[in-house]
Amino acid sequence: SVKYDLNNEEESRLYALITPQAIAMDELVEEANMDICQLSGILLRLQIKKLIRQLPGKRFASVPD
Repeated sequence: SVKYDLNNEEESRLYALITPQAIAMDELVEEANMDICQLSGILLRLQIKKLIRQLPGKRFASVPD
């Protein structure tokens, strides 16, 4: 079961782009169509909720259940 502790549409939209295969921050900026500041804040919230993790090289991956 997926841990859905997502507060808003932006978090949900961003979380949907992040899979166990890491995605680079630059790709997320393009895919999510958000500016870097907005994106960084949402990524931080998702990390705090332990839904995603940051990998070396500003890459992000979802955390398995």
